[in-house]
Parts: sequence; structure tokens; C-alpha cells
Amino acid sequence: MTRSVLTSLLLAAATTSAAQAPVAIPDSPAGRLYREWLRVVNSGDRDAIRDYVIRYEARDPADTAEVQETVETILRIHRTEGALVVSAVLSAEPEALMLALAGANGRRLRMRYEVERHGDAWRVADVGIRPDAPRDPRDSVPAGRDRAALAQWLDERLTAKAAEGFSGAVIVAPGGTVTFRGAYGIADRRTGAANTPDTRFTLASMGKMFTALAIAQLVEQGKVHLDSPLVRYLPDYPNRDFAGRATVRMLLSHTSGLGSYWNALYEERRATLTTVASHLPLFAADPIPFPPGTRFRYSNAGYQVLGLIIERVSGQTYYDYVRDHIFAPAGMTATGYYDANGEVAGGAVGYSRQGPNGAWQDNLGGREVRGGPAGGGYSTVEDLLRFARALLDGKIVRRQTLDLWTTVHSDSRGERDGYGFGFGIEYVEGRKVFGHSGGAPGMATNLWIVPADGSVGVVLANLDPTVVSPVIAMVKELATK
Repeated sequence: MTRSVLTSLLLAAATTSAAQAPVAIPDSPAGRLYREWLRVVNSGDRDAIRDYVIRYEARDPADTAEVQETVETILRIHRTEGALVVSAVLSAEPEALMLALAGANGRRLRMRYEVERHGDAWRVADVGIRPDAPRDPRDSVPAGRDRAALAQWLDERLTAKAAEGFSGAVIVAPGGTVTFRGAYGIADRRTGAANTPDTRFTLASMGKMFTALAIAQLVEQGKVHLDSPLVRYLPDYPNRDFAGRATVRMLLSHTSGLGSYWNALYEERRATLTTVASHLPLFAADPIPFPPGTRFRYSNAGYQVLGLIIERVSGQTYYDYVRDHIFAPAGMTATGYYDANGEVAGGAVGYSRQGPNGAWQDNLGGREVRGGPAGGGYSTVEDLLRFARALLDGKIVRRQTLDLWTTVHSDSRGERDGYGFGFGIEYVEGRKVFGHSGGAPGMATNLWIVPADGSVGVVLANLDPTVVSPVIAMVKELATK
């Protein structure tokens, strides 16, 4: 949602009874708009939700991509949680509310809803919603244990998480040496196949790293220049004005102004989106909501455009280029992109608990069929460890190039943490950590790399991010300490 850290809310761990009387919402600017939000979410009516988004929430109501993205997010909440009930108003100010919610499925949620005045009207300033479940104290990494004891502790915790529903694979390599590898849960409920360290999981947005590194190689070769406009490489790009102003640097750092392409046209054409070029009509006509280069806007569409540049400059398809120049030098033999049916041998199927009854549903009908420059391919925890090692060893790009790519260029969180070129960067106890995450219905992925000592952590799961978050927190702490 706009100006928010809204999670997709596909599964939360904590539950409570949703069969309680609704709580009165304050009669304030925030309360009046929030009642509209609650009404349209519970209606599940796409047209009503779109009217609400345009009237109250979209930063730029003329930005059809932003409007569509917000509509789809609200619909996803409705499908996942069912009818929402406010169980408590935790704090109330005229322009901000903090609320406790309960879904029809019994899950507890916490929501922040803030508004601001625009002329004579009020509009949404920020929205955030997340599972309302405190971290289990047993998930805190114990102090004073050696690596073998920590590995045993992690296996015990992951075994317990698997009994509660966790499904995925994990590698932890402090200092570059593997001290833990394990897999839990079911890869494919159709066959009962179990996850193993060799299971191929959908990567979601982690694939942006491969696209960014392909561009880095072409920059090293002098074939692409960071500050050249898009039109230099794609002279036939439909939006000529945008192509003349947006640069490669802006596309890499999510500051071009392009947004998402998950819209109604995507849903209509999903099965046919098996090339990079086939994605272009999904977003090329969308309005650009701000001058390119002036602010951060996470952009799947921008990475599709980078994929087109790779194809034009290299003369190879995107898929062949990354296979030959990213996967091969790293020894990633189990990484790639799906076939025309969206399947791969040894691949995990993603699952979500959807709706009031919490029934398991696979994500085969909703995720990218093949995957591409914005993400959606597949890999294993072992291959991603090889990828991290190859990066640090200079087998993919020169170390000075990697340093530039993992420097913050889109600071949306703080002076040191933020987004580089295809990598997220943060500092943990003063040490730089880079990598990428990915998340969508039925997929949750994370890679952390500590360049100072070569530590690596990988989590790949075939469940929703909200389910996997406790595992992600444990593995990140072990890999980056």
C-alpha cells in the first residue's frame, strides 16, 4: 500500500476468537476514513476498493499502476483474512489510529492508520498492518555456545517450527564455513515429497540480484553506462519522454518512477508471459508519478526493463545470458527459470492458508509462470551459497564493482541502510551485510552475505513470509553476528 510497510498478511502465527462485538471507531478524521477502509476490505468488491483507493489512499490517483497495486493488496487481505473485526483501539489521535484486529480465520493483527489534510479533504498518509504475535523467547539465539551447539539449537527450533507448519531449507555458514544445513516440511502436497537441501524453491525478488550483476558485467565491459538514458539502449521504448530521462542507474536503484506490473492485464495474460518483452505492454503506458531520479519506488517493472537492456546489448536472451555469465561461473547447476507450465523437476510448490477456514492453497495459478529479470526463478540453498562465495571471490564481477553495487544509492530507511543496485544493504553491529529477500503468496526467501568475513545465511521456504519470519530472524542473527 502507499507509503506503508504493509505485509501481505497471508498467514500469521497467533490466533484468537474473532466472534466478538465490534469496537466503536472514533469519530475523527482518521476514524472516518478508517471506517471506509474496513467497509471496502470486508466487502471484497473490486470496484468499491478501487473507488476508495482513488479517493483516499493513492498518492497519485492518476497513477494506474499504484492504484492497481493497492487494490490487489487490499483484495489479498480480504481473501486471506475474511471479514475483519476491530477488537481494540490501542491508541487514538485525530490523525492516527493504532488498532487490534481479528480476522474471520481467528488470526490477530495490528494495524496503524494515519491521515493528513490535503486542502479541504483528508487522505491516507500511511498504513501498516502486521501479525500481532510477539517473538517467542525460545527463538532468541543463546549466548555462550560454540558453533556445534548453536547448530544443534537451531535444528531443535526448526524441528519445532516444522511441527507448527514451517516448510523450507536453511544454510548457515559463519565465516564462510557451513555449520548448519537442514530442510523441513513438505515440498509438494500433491505427492507428499519432503523438502531437502536440494529442493528448488521459487526465489521471488531475490532474482533481481542476477539482473543487477548482469548489468554490472556489461558496465565493466563498457557496453552499458550507468548514467546513459534508457533510450540509448531501447530506442523503440514506447514512452519516449521517460526513456530520454530515466537512466540505467535509476532503474537499478528503484528511482526511475516505474512501479509494478501486477495488474488486471497481468492476470489476463499471465500464462503467456514467458519472455521479457511480453511484460512490456503491462506497464509501458502507465503514468510516471514523479520526475525520474527524485525518489525511491520499488519497481518490478524497472527490472524487466533492465532485462530488455541485457538482451539488446548482449545479443542473448535474458535467460541464456544469466545462465552463461552468472550461474555457470558460480557453479549454480540447480538454478534457473521454470518451463512453460511453471514447473521444474525437484521443485517446491508454494502454499498459503487462505480464507476464513484456513484451507491450504497452492500458488501455481498466481505466481510468475517462468520468472525473469524482476525475480521468480528457482534455486537451492546450496546454489545460493555457491553464488555468495563466487561473488566474494570475484568470479562474477570485480570486487570494486561489487562494492559499488552494494553501496546505498536509494536511501529509504537511514543514512547507512537502504538499497544499492540490486542488493539491500544494512549494518549489523557495525558490519556491512548485503543480499536480498523475496516474498509473495507461498514463497519467502532471504540471503545475507557479510563481506568482512564471508559469512552467509540462506532461508528458502514455500510458505508465506509472515509464517517464515521467526525462522528468518533466527538465521539472520546466526549468520550476521
